[in-house]
Amino acid sequence: MITRSWSTSIEQYLLVPSSRRDAVPVAKYEPAHAGSTFLHKTVIFGNAMNEPTSKPWYREFWAWMVLAPLIAVVIVSSITVSLAVRHADDKVTDNYYKDGRMYHFSAEQDQRAQALQLAAMVQFQRGEDQTVVVELNGNTDYPEKLLLTLSHPVEEDLDQHIVLSQLSVGRYSGSVTTELNSRWYLRLMPELDPEQHKSAEWRLKGEINFELGEAAPLNAASR
Repeated sequence: MITRSWSTSIEQYLLVPSSRRDAVPVAKYEPAHAGSTFLHKTVIFGNAMNEPTSKPWYREFWAWMVLAPLIAVVIVSSITVSLAVRHADDKVTDNYYKDGRMYHFSAEQDQRAQALQLAAMVQFQRGEDQTVVVELNGNTDYPEKLLLTLSHPVEEDLDQHIVLSQLSVGRYSGSVTTELNSRWYLRLMPELDPEQHKSAEWRLKGEINFELGEAAPLNAASR
């Protein structure tokens, strides 16, 4: 018979205050081997009985302490890249070409307009039926049609190309569908295809701020 006087039974262990259970030995009896009538005695302490089971890593607090900053950086970087791609600055369209690392502006159209002493006055009429009238002066054969381009200083999608029809010698008119407010860049040329603006014989440029008025002069750009 195995003596258990030096150990504490399970029943006695449960009667011990919880603050002292970690230091209380508990005897555990198990068969020595299968089919054996002899008991093998094992002594364990209360803290072993209360030992918590291991948790998966994603339930550990320290794991999220390490991963949270990394996840935040990835999210912020993705948002920044997305905003940069969607709201990138529009390309400025003008007559320039790249030669090595230098950019050279093609001023032939401006020089041609200066040689012909060309100048124009643009008058907008805002309202339900928005129109624009252009008075062109200079030593040139006045074409039947002209192209007036309104370029928004920020949003390229708001740009509008207006085909002007001749009303009389040097006087042209056209319809405007863009809402006229704030500031716009103006460009006048005899080439009706906006994609072929480089091949235009001449051009006049100007700027208008509709908060200050509805008329603006156009002149050959001086370089």
